[in-house]
This record gives sequence, structure tokens and C-alpha cells, in this order.
Amino acid sequence: MKRLPNILTLMRIILVPAFIWFFARVNTDRTSGFIGLGLFVFMSLTDFFDGFLARKYQWVSDFGKIWDPFADKLLVYSALFLLVWLGRFPLWAVLVLLVREVYVTLHRDAALRKKVVIAAVWSGKIKTVVQLSAIIAAMLNILTRDSLRNLDLLLLYAALVLTVYSGIDFFIKNRRIVTAGEFFDQTSRFFLSLFYLGNIRPAPGTWGSLAAVILWFFWGVFHTNVLIWMLPALFIAGLILSNRSKALYGSDDASPIIMDEFVAQFIPLFLAGRNIWLVGASFLLFRLFDIWKPFPVSVFDRMKNGAGIMLDDIVAAVMSGALVFALIQVLNFG
Repeated sequence: MKRLPNILTLMRIILVPAFIWFFARVNTDRTSGFIGLGLFVFMSLTDFFDGFLARKYQWVSDFGKIWDPFADKLLVYSALFLLVWLGRFPLWAVLVLLVREVYVTLHRDAALRKKVVIAAVWSGKIKTVVQLSAIIAAMLNILTRDSLRNLDLLLLYAALVLTVYSGIDFFIKNRRIVTAGEFFDQTSRFFLSLFYLGNIRPAPGTWGSLAAVILWFFWGVFHTNVLIWMLPALFIAGLILSNRSKALYGSDDASPIIMDEFVAQFIPLFLAGRNIWLVGASFLLFRLFDIWKPFPVSVFDRMKNGAGIMLDDIVAAVMSGALVFALIQVLNFG
């Protein structure tokens, strides 16, 4: 029974893609939309119960400390961005909510590295309840043709006000705990580890590549022009920040750094397009070359600096892309 909170947390993470898939089809299949709403309400309740059980019976674990907050944010922001995509919520409002969430998370994590635990403020907890209410109201409005009128938007804007207030409240109460330099270091870790995905064990690099594949299917394949501008910027930022690997992680090429795998994986994906077999081949080939590190990948891998960290994956991705291109020509894919 001690593992029940962790099971509920893991279940919440696993069910998020199912929730997205069902509710994204709401405009063509209302039954699918109702299933998506039911999944969201169920997952929200598991969030309450796993926290309640962990606190009441002291079933606290390292897994829960890391993954419960992640599962909560994944659920809420998946729903918010889905509602933006469906045209129900404005993007700017959701981005304001996200910026506050990221700031508070990074500040807390930087404090934890100094063994200082920052308790949640009550305004933040109320904000979360209002956020969830806004999401459920928006889903009901979509399913019932605006039976709740503008209640969902009113709740969203209320959450926005509470978000700004709770963010300012959090900063005023905790601003002296973390220095600007410590906050920047934690922000660097957050970016280089691809929002802490690099902390997953085993095979963190594989998770970075998989994240690129998932993003490619759900968004990138439709917005290749945006990726063409975005990926060089991520590469340059990764090049600069990963050069501080020793200072940030105590190692010249720390395993939590997976921004390199994430950026490089898109190279063969551009060639693969939406063909499921070619996407699978690009993923497997890139992982093979990245792990095996044949020449010339090994040349850059031995550099052990920012350039080496980023470029060995780029070279592995180019080699993978060349083989994907060969598959397209030989087998007439595309």
C-alpha cells in the first residue's frame, strides 16, 4: 500500500496522452470529448488522493517528490495548451501562467540544492483550484455549446490574477534565499536537461530523442519553418551553457544534459516526414550512432566541452539522416 501514491502519480502521467487524444477529437466526436473530460476529472482526483495518502500515512518517497509535481504540471498545462489549440483560451494568458510556474519551480529547486525547503503559499494553492475549475468549465462549454457562457474565461482570468499575485508573494517572501547566480545556474540545468527530463534513469539521452520524436509528430511536422528558426537558437544556447557542465554538474559531459540529443534528433526527422517507419528508423539509427560513437562522432566526443557535447550528436544525426535518405531512395518511401 505504501506504493499507492506513486502508482497514482505514474498512472496520471501515462493517461495524459490518452486524455489529449480523446478530447482533441471533440469537434468531430462528442463521445470522445466526454471520455477526455472524464479522464481529466479522474486524473485530477488522483492528484488529490495521492497527496492526501502520502501526507496522512507518511508514504513519502524520492520518486513522489520528483514525479508528483511533474505529473501535476503535465496534466494542467497539457489541458491548457489543448484548449488554446481548440480556440477556447488565449495563448498569452496560458504563457503567463506557465512563466510563473517555471519561475517558482526553479527558485524552489535552487533552494533545495542549499537544503532549504520552501513551503507552498496558500495563494498558489487557490490558484491551482481555480485553474482546474477553468479547464473543466471550458471543456463543458465545448461539449455543451456554451451552456456555461463565459464562466471558463472568467475563471481563467481569476487564475491569472491569482497567478501574478502568488508569484509576487512568493518572490517577496523568498527572494533572499537564492542569489541571482544560483537562480541562473538552476535555469541552465533546467534548459540543458530539457525541463529535467535528463534526470530520468536509465538512458537519459534516449528520453531526449524520444521527446523530439513526440514533438515532431504532434507539432513539428506541421511547423517545420518554425523549427528551422528555433533549432539553431537552441543549439547555440546549448553550446554556450553546456560548456559549464563541470560547474553545473561536476562532470565535463554530465549525463543529465540531453538538449544535444533533442536538437540533433530533428535532423533525420526532417527527412523522415510523417512516415512512421522512417521516423522509427531515424530514432533507432540516431540512438545507435550516439551510443556507439563511430568515427567521426568519436572525435567530437573526446573534446569534453560545449562544442564536443553538442557536435558529436549533430554528426551522429547527420549520419542517421544519410541512411534515412538512402532508405527513401532504395525503398521508395516518402
